[in-house]
Amino acid sequence: MGLLSKAYIPWVEFMWAKYLPNSRLEFAKGKAHHSSFWKSLISLKEHLFTTLCIKIGNERSTTFWFDKYLPSGELASQMEADPPDPCAHVRVSYFLSDG
Repeated sequence: MGLLSKAYIPWVEFMWAKYLPNSRLEFAKGKAHHSSFWKSLISLKEHLFTTLCIKIGNERSTTFWFDKYLPSGELASQMEADPPDPCAHVRVSYFLSDG
């Protein structure tokens, strides 16, 4: 789904710019002034994030804490506290080595 991957598709770019300019889809909330289309997507969000996981195809674009690449979900949601700020957007590639 283009919206989940923030694909470079015109309607996806529009939705990200309008509703998620400085955020991630996981943290999005529907507000009273948002379109009914957006609020419908947000109402499905919890179902999507509990049933989907991603295949790591490009470890340089997969975040260690916030992408759901494990069956148990994203690592950040399994912690009692938020990841430390400097580590929040670390990519999976940081932990991998070539050999």
